[in-house]
This record gives sequence, C-alpha cells and structure tokens, in this order.
Amino acid sequence: MRFYIANTDIDLADHRKAAIEGIKDLHARYRGEFSEYEPVDPDSFCDTTSSSIDRRLMELKDCSYFVLILGWRYGCIPKGSSKSVTELEYEAALEQAIPRFCFVIDDALPVPLQFRESETSAAKLRQFKLRVQEASLAVRFSDPSDLRHQVTLSLSILQRPTREFTQAGIEYPRLSDEYRRNREQIRRLESERDSIWKDIALSAGHKLGNPIFSIETYLVALERRVADGRKEEALAIIRQMSSSVEKAKHILGEFKSFTRAHSIQTGAIPLREILEGASTNATNQGISCRLDCPKDLVILADAEKLNDCFDELIRNAIRWFNKPQKQIEIVAAEATPPPHTSLDSTKPYVVIHFRDNGCGVPAENKERIFGPFFTTRASGSGLGLALVRSVVKAHGGEVFEVGLEAQGADFLIWLPLLHRTDDQLGEGPWSKT
Repeated sequence: MRFYIANTDIDLADHRKAAIEGIKDLHARYRGEFSEYEPVDPDSFCDTTSSSIDRRLMELKDCSYFVLILGWRYGCIPKGSSKSVTELEYEAALEQAIPRFCFVIDDALPVPLQFRESETSAAKLRQFKLRVQEASLAVRFSDPSDLRHQVTLSLSILQRPTREFTQAGIEYPRLSDEYRRNREQIRRLESERDSIWKDIALSAGHKLGNPIFSIETYLVALERRVADGRKEEALAIIRQMSSSVEKAKHILGEFKSFTRAHSIQTGAIPLREILEGASTNATNQGISCRLDCPKDLVILADAEKLNDCFDELIRNAIRWFNKPQKQIEIVAAEATPPPHTSLDSTKPYVVIHFRDNGCGVPAENKERIFGPFFTTRASGSGLGLALVRSVVKAHGGEVFEVGLEAQGADFLIWLPLLHRTDDQLGEGPWSKT
C-alpha cells in the first residue's frame, strides 16, 4: 500500500515526519491488512519544466492514498505554471479518484516570519485552503505531535480490507461518511480541550499563588530579623521560604509532566510486562498485590508513560489505605467497551481493573478526581489522576473509577488491543507466572 505525501514547503519537514510516523503507527496496528508501506517523497519542482512535473505526477497512479499537509505558505510555483506543485498534486489525485486525506494548519497560530508571503501568494493560499477544507477528508492540526495524532485517527478507517477501495466510485462515499464522523469527534475534543485549558490556567495560578504569597510574607519578616540582627530567627525563616520554593517547584514539575502527557512514543508491548512492573513496585512498598493478566495481550503503547500511570495509581492507593492489610488487585482481559463512551465498540480493547481495599471514592467525586488540580488533601497538587487520564486518552483509551465507597477504589482502564499472540513474543519476563 503506497502513500503519496505532499506538502506546501520543504520547511515543513517536522510535519512530514509526524505524518509518516502516524501512518507507521497505523501500519503497526493493522499490519495484517497492509501489503506494504512506501512513502513517496516528492522533490522541489521550482526550477523544473512542466513536462518533468507531469512525469513526476504519474507516480500518483501507483499510489493508494494521497496525504496533503497544507501549512503557512502556498508552495513553490514552477516556471510556466499558475499553480503551485502542491495544488497540481492535489488536482492529480482528485482527477484519478484517489482517496485524499488533507491536513490544514490551524489559522489561529501565528505565521512565522520566514513564511511571510506576497499578497498574491497569500490570496492563492487562502483560496487553496478553502478548496481543501470543503473536501470531505480535510481536518485541521496545530503542531507536529497533534498532526501525528490526527493522521492516525483519520486514517484509522484503513483497517478495512484493501479490496473495498478498488472501486472508488462505490466505496469512496462510505469512506467520506466515516471520516465526517471522525472529524466531528475531533472538533468536539478540540472544544473540550480549550475549555479544560482555561480551567487549568486559573487553577495553576491559584496553586502557585499560595507558595508565592507565603514567600512574600516571609520576606517581610526576614527583612525585619536581618535589620535587628536576629540571625537564628532569620535562618529559620529562610528554611520556611525554602520549603515554599520546593512546593512551587513540585507543582511546576507535575504541571510540566501533565502538559507533556499527550506526547507519546509507541511500540508493540506485552501488557503483562508493564503490569508486572507495577505489581513489583507495589510489593516493594509492603502492599499485597495480586496480578491476573494473560500473557498474549499486546498493546501499542508508550511503556514509560504507562508505567508512570500505574505508579501514580499505587501512590494514590497508599494515600487512602485505611486498613492494616493493604491490598491491590490488577486484573486484565480482552473486552468490548460499553456504549455511550468515546471508545470505538467495533475495535478490540483490553480492560484493566486496578482495585485497592482503601476507603474508596465518594460518588460525587468519581469524575472530579480526574480534573486538573482537584484534590481533597491539604498537601495534594491535584495533577496525579489528571495525568493518568491524559496519558490513557493519548493512547486512544479511557479511564473511569467504578468502586464502591468504603470498599476501595476500582479504576477501570481501557486501552486499544493491538493483537493476541504467544509465538511472536518468545521468552521474556512477561512469560513468568
């Protein structure tokens, strides 16, 4: 299966790389339904003749899909042409009825100085964007990491057998309908993201304001002690100020981790390997832990980020244990996601129950605990479980808390299942009972 990757300018190399990584992610996820992956990298045609461009565009006939990355500038215009190479590529794909996936950079982002264009080129870019955005397979993106996610999500419909696309006139409208649903989901997520970040900004200001206000108060007292020559009292105040600084640094560190949670580097990983690491971590902290996970469940995941998630769930359990015997149970199995969630019920998932025997979560807080900066502890930052949800969502999954109050917390974590296999894994730490 061949993809023709086109973009408006070679300066968008990071975006091209992100798009290719998104396609590779999809190739790894549905490798049984891909015959090959071979991106076509078009050269710059600014100094070439129209005949050589025509010959170059003939390569589109051998490609299955056309992927366009439309950035800040219109693109290079060959000699003797009124259109840019990118627009010529787009028209060639349109003429040959090749399914087109177009990704348009968000107009809300500032245009870098190196992309300033003449009024004529800017007008052509606006017209071309409008034309592309009217297509049924166009979606906006902001940065390279966002583009990688958009590409993976948008092209996920390619898990269908290739033969469905052999008659473009029949199958292409079905492809468009499914993409429209994906695009609507993306827009809803973007709206939710904007609202969430507004709340985060307000909460972050409040959280950081407390230690900063304390430091300001200490400075006044410190100034008086220094002026009066009371050295020991001044040193005690400095130690209190240091504590406030450390608290502010801790909040900033967790906030930094939270903002980076959506950026993941995935690979095929046996789920049991990750869960055994979590189980060992719990055991080392004096917790009785039971693990039940089949050896053949393989997910496409960022192992480091998921390990951080389970470490946070263990820390959360430790904070709320109220019994002498501390217990955690981790159970994983393949399952069909429930309705009325963001999960795709047509795809395979694995569900992980992470249970403890602590005091549980009150019913009114079951959703609030995943909100940034929500905490019921005086010293809590409120970012731990928000980080867990952000990482799980970045993997295409979801997390809920479904335990009964006073009987312990029960976190339900859904993650896309890549495949099940025994013979492909061979011997490794995940094969141990």
